[in-house]
Amino acid sequence: MLEKTKKMRRIILLLLIFLMLALSACGAEDIKDKPAGKDSKEIAKCCERYADVLSEFEYNIGSYNWNTDKKISFSDIDKDGFDELFFIECNDADAANFHVYKFNGSDAVECSYDIFTGLDYPLIVSRLASGTQYLVFSSKSNSAFYIVEHINDGNYYTHIRKFSLNEETVSLEDDLYEKIEAGNITYTFNDEAIDITEADKIISNFSKDFDKMVFQSSVNPAYDGSKILPIFTKYSSKDPIALNYEDATKYLNSKISKT
Repeated sequence: MLEKTKKMRRIILLLLIFLMLALSACGAEDIKDKPAGKDSKEIAKCCERYADVLSEFEYNIGSYNWNTDKKISFSDIDKDGFDELFFIECNDADAANFHVYKFNGSDAVECSYDIFTGLDYPLIVSRLASGTQYLVFSSKSNSAFYIVEHINDGNYYTHIRKFSLNEETVSLEDDLYEKIEAGNITYTFNDEAIDITEADKIISNFSKDFDKMVFQSSVNPAYDGSKILPIFTKYSSKDPIALNYEDATKYLNSKISKT
């Protein structure tokens, strides 16, 4: 049991370490043009609306300074030809909000969040300390993405959640949670207790569905990242990741000025 637990933790940590090392040098120039289907005027209008949203949240985006200045990202999760807008902003001392916006053809609208029954609010980002990761991956299937949250600040947990994006609604589909507290290790999947063997299979299946990293907010982990598992080498340094506010607005303005 102990050896299996150590093996699983190594897999998770090596995944997070490799992605940090491989993707840390990306910037606005790494974002590729969108597939054909939307003309430059439509793309420019989308970018104008996203620029308005970022301007509205500029102060709170700047207030998120726990571990990185890269807080904004763009990725076409639902493959409709328009990027979705992802960003973290902080208006509280102990938590931050992770927002998802869509362009509906005329305006930028924040998605509704079907995550907890009766509640609709942006995803919450815990106060991230040294050795933590908040990563978002697109899915190989349409209209889905994963959030991997890894915290190591005395207690340890890894949280991997799969979300669907249906029109303007983000819904939680699957939720894997590993927690180590006071030497006790527990695993749950969709709120049901599971053993390490089941957890290992679920993580393996999740990782096979990862397409590209589309968001990163992280502190370099305090682990030796010299040994990288070959399975993770597919996440190249050319995958787009989060941008700081200045680079994000520069990217949007470059699209707007083309019209």
